[in-house]
Amino acid sequence: MSFKGNKDITWESSESLNIGLDAGFFDSRLNIGLEWYQRKTTDMLLYYPLPMSSGFEGYNRNSGSMKNSGIEATISGKIMKTQDFEWDMTIMASTTKNEVLKLTDDGKDIIEGSQIIREGEALYSYYLCRSAGVDPLTGDQLYWASVDKKGNEVEPYITTDEGLAQSSRVIAGKKTPDLFGSISTQLRYKSFDLSISTNYSIGGEMIDGVYQNLMSYYYPAQAKHKNLARAWSKVGDVTDIPRNIIGKNYPSTDAMLIDASYFAIKNITLGYSLPEKWIKNIGLKGLRLAMTADNLCLFTHLKGMDPQYSLIGGTSYVYTPTRTISFSVDVKF
Repeated sequence: MSFKGNKDITWESSESLNIGLDAGFFDSRLNIGLEWYQRKTTDMLLYYPLPMSSGFEGYNRNSGSMKNSGIEATISGKIMKTQDFEWDMTIMASTTKNEVLKLTDDGKDIIEGSQIIREGEALYSYYLCRSAGVDPLTGDQLYWASVDKKGNEVEPYITTDEGLAQSSRVIAGKKTPDLFGSISTQLRYKSFDLSISTNYSIGGEMIDGVYQNLMSYYYPAQAKHKNLARAWSKVGDVTDIPRNIIGKNYPSTDAMLIDASYFAIKNITLGYSLPEKWIKNIGLKGLRLAMTADNLCLFTHLKGMDPQYSLIGGTSYVYTPTRTISFSVDVKF
């Protein structure tokens, strides 16, 4: 890859406003925190693609401004407490709204692949063709188009022409979730303790590039996904996957967007503290045995897809966090 240098790059600038409220009830057995925030960023560092004739793929520059705003809420409390049993829980939830306020002086869009940066829209919105399904007679991928071959705006119509479909792309979604946060809980029964930590995200979309490659016949010898068995194969087949054509790459459409919601069990720890009367004779103040499981399970709308680590909604051929199970001994003298 070749990127053009820019000696005029400077730091981004930001202005923040936060308004919060914290309250405790029932002798602090229930605590609630609520915060509204707004953050404006100026001199954003953005990547600008260049025509290949320039000898470079693109360059970075400071341009435009963006605003983020949202609400963060926390509820924590002691659900139950007796002499032998305690149960605590904490729930955190956040919303965020992202809006590009300004790009360049002429307001020109920045388009890179299937994403666009446009004034008035969320950063890295999806800019895609609109799918009209698969023709059951021919197996062709169908598209919605809103321009004719002369480039004039017309009433939307269905076509197989990929060029017209590309000229009729629309903003079809965004990666930003509607709600995200975490849920954690701690339990204790006599000498046993259990803690569970989870993360969640609701809303937003993503395109799983790894999955799309497995659904492609561009290279016939590469690994394939089992969903290709649903591809159109004969007249009358009603399916969402067009016929397989070796060497063919279909343009990205809104049908490729996958719900990026997930629920992840990040950590479970089970411990047992030996009673003091068992260990005092050997000069110990405490002895705790524990078993910990990290990155235990991830629930998503597509098996194998991990929406957690991409801010712009893509995937790559990388390993997800390793699932580990460990044992520990905590000794206090």
